[in-house]
Amino acid sequence: MRSILYGVLVVLIAALFPMTAMAEFNVNIRPPEVGDAELQELINAAADVLVGLLQDEPQLQPFTDQPKLAKAFANAGAASSHVGTIRAFNDFRRFALVVGTGLSAASPELSLDVLDQTIQGIEDEGDIYFGAAVQPINVALGVNISRWLDRSRAFVKVGFIPEINMGGDSTFASTSIGLGLNYKVLESRQLPLGIIRWRGLTAGTAILYQQNTTRLSIDTGGNNFSTPVKDPNDNNLGDLVIGSQLVAEISSNTVTIPLEVSTGLRLLWGLDVNAGAGVDVTFGRSEVSLGSSSTVNFVPTGGTTDTQLSAGTANIGISTSSRPDFVRPRITGGFGLNLGPVKVDVPLMYYLDSDSTGFVGGLNVGIVW
Repeated sequence: MRSILYGVLVVLIAALFPMTAMAEFNVNIRPPEVGDAELQELINAAADVLVGLLQDEPQLQPFTDQPKLAKAFANAGAASSHVGTIRAFNDFRRFALVVGTGLSAASPELSLDVLDQTIQGIEDEGDIYFGAAVQPINVALGVNISRWLDRSRAFVKVGFIPEINMGGDSTFASTSIGLGLNYKVLESRQLPLGIIRWRGLTAGTAILYQQNTTRLSIDTGGNNFSTPVKDPNDNNLGDLVIGSQLVAEISSNTVTIPLEVSTGLRLLWGLDVNAGAGVDVTFGRSEVSLGSSSTVNFVPTGGTTDTQLSAGTANIGISTSSRPDFVRPRITGGFGLNLGPVKVDVPLMYYLDSDSTGFVGGLNVGIVW
């Protein structure tokens, strides 16, 4: 029994306290093969030297530890799970079917300058606090379950996009699944003829899972990585050369439990506005991985007659993992058009993080009855 209690305690501690960011940097080189045994030994020795050089390479050092970037993408990914909300019309009578799209960002501040400088900042500094996530398509279905649970509406939502090309060598893929429950603390009220309708006060919670993966190429400077191959008399016989381009993969997997209250108004039958506040309790992790799988070639100097029989390989693996903030307070808002049963809604969320900020914006189109 004591061991079980210890195990439960370890799990609770791991869940309630953020994991220290962990970084790994691995370099593996298989030398190219040549037809001369003595030259092969020299190439093998040069490959060992090249491993050490790569581990100390100034162009790679900015990418060897990126806890800020990993944490920002974890926060942005978790926030993106809110895309496809039915918050703006949570007093529907029977059902609400919504198709939503949106994006989220996490950064020290929200400005166009920050967005413009992000990619350049990652290439120059390696680790900056910036993350983004997209949920291109989320479908949410809400159902009035008041006959079984008084004043309550339940909803389920699903979003999925396979790996798509975002231009150049960049790709993106995402999955989002959610199940939630809203309770009407105060029922809706309206003036005669429905000129103004107050949508009451709603308290809600949910379980939201999201996973997204972004891949892109990062040029570390345009120069090849190389080291000379020398004989015992220090004569240069050639060079071992590998490419310089890295492929970055940024992935996040999170489960978010939101706790929130919201309210809204329908004005003059056609305009909807809403506001609210809440906190997100989030579990999961994000990992920033950079790697290169390149050929390694022996390039002889003039006068060397031995030829390469087969190219070698170089695998560079750099990764940093981190968790999102465990508790993130936020405020919500939005506006939209009420076109009878058809609704067009622009939901917004702003996170009140202690030393940074986060934002979620989207567009919903739905049928509410």
